[in-house]
Amino acid sequence: MSKRSARASISPRERYEMIATMAYYRAEQRNFESGHDVEDWLECESIIDSMLGK
Repeated sequence: MSKRSARASISPRERYEMIATMAYYRAEQRNFESGHDVEDWLECESIIDSMLGK
């Protein structure tokens, strides 16, 4: 699947869910230590967008 077709097949809701899931697992690895939620979200958003070719 090309980057273009992958991008077209992912809805905004699916992208959101992917970011949320990844951010959850990052927080879990840190034992849900507070104060990193925005940092985790932004980092995961960047990773997911790279994976989706955005």
